[in-house]
Amino acid sequence: MKFIISAVILFSLLQISTQFAFRNDFEDDDIVEVYERHARDTAATDTTLIAEQSKEIIESSGEEVQ
Repeated sequence: MKFIISAVILFSLLQISTQFAFRNDFEDDDIVEVYERHARDTAATDTTLIAEQSKEIIESSGEEVQ
């Protein structure tokens, strides 16, 4: 039981220290830029996948895709 409690406390301290270290390494603007870039990359990837899947569906129906 003591081991579990110790592990939980250690994990919590590690998590808190990691959050503070991350905050100190980056300015707020840098963090926003990282999130925006990730959102753009994700949207581009999703759009590409949807286009490829749509093309495959149309081609499987026998129609020509331009």
